[in-house]
Amino acid sequence: MTDRHVTEELNRRSVYLRVRKKLWIIPAAAIVTAAVFGAVYLLLTQVLRDTRQYQAEASLFIDFAYDEEGKKAHDYFNGATWTDLLTADPALSDAIAAELDEGLLEKIRTRYADAEVDIHDIKDIAENVERFTEVPVQAVIQDSMKILVLSDIRLMTLQVTNSDPELVSALRDAGAHALTAYGESRKEFEQISLLSMDPVRRVVLDSRLKNALLLGAFLGLLFSALLLWLSQILDDAVYVPEEAEKRYGLPVAGVRARGGNALPAPLQEDYEKSRKALSDGKEIEEIRPEQNPESGREYFLVLPCGVKKGAYFEHRISEMKKQGAVLKGLILEEADVAFLKQYYRL
Repeated sequence: MTDRHVTEELNRRSVYLRVRKKLWIIPAAAIVTAAVFGAVYLLLTQVLRDTRQYQAEASLFIDFAYDEEGKKAHDYFNGATWTDLLTADPALSDAIAAELDEGLLEKIRTRYADAEVDIHDIKDIAENVERFTEVPVQAVIQDSMKILVLSDIRLMTLQVTNSDPELVSALRDAGAHALTAYGESRKEFEQISLLSMDPVRRVVLDSRLKNALLLGAFLGLLFSALLLWLSQILDDAVYVPEEAEKRYGLPVAGVRARGGNALPAPLQEDYEKSRKALSDGKEIEEIRPEQNPESGREYFLVLPCGVKKGAYFEHRISEMKKQGAVLKGLILEEADVAFLKQYYRL
């Protein structure tokens, strides 16, 4: 037995034609992997983890008061300050809690039972104030509510975002009322007026489904192309006569087409001549790899094309020779006529 099937030179044309014949696998794999990635993304984001979010906003106008030095207090306030005040100052958090009905409070207590709240003390605003608001309410305020102050510091937008639309609506109303009352109780303001309240709406999240599909398609293309190429260059089957001659070191005495089809005339004539020359006018019996030969007898070994048993066939050839069989040549069967025509450009 030899290792000819391992060390033989790669038949690049045969590999190229076989790869080309199976190129449809690459886009098919890209479609399948894209679908799998998309399905996994939707499963993780829409089924296993509910990512639905609802949002509502209220717009308010701030009329700042003058301090003892004749300056307005607006220098102290921006969006971050206002957002911190929602939990840092009990005058706001208590007022919000007081607006919520007991059913919502129970829901909040259940949902935020183990919550931790990061309270910021705002200098000159919420110093040394005893805190009454319970932690779950502070947690839902911190988790769901924020205040935006953009170019005009007199205009603020209270924004509430949560997965519970009922809670969003209640927090928007409670927050708006608490802020207007806050404007009346604090010396920094003349008043805070409610301008408008937007209805609760479903938030359209930035979906990564397209990215998941593109990533799946790219990986499908990449790995299917790589695996297809590797599968063909590592394929130890024979597809054309010259591969069999190099692989097994025996001449090809004939080729039989798959399905009883006729070989192209030039090939048919060549192999008829080859068989006559190898037979030397004698009738030579054919034998298959699974059969045992008789010592001293001449045979044509019949091997199938496209069967990935190269090492096995080489092992059997070696065994037959040791058993005394005289192998005059090979007969290849189940050959692909279309492939042979492409290979030999017929």
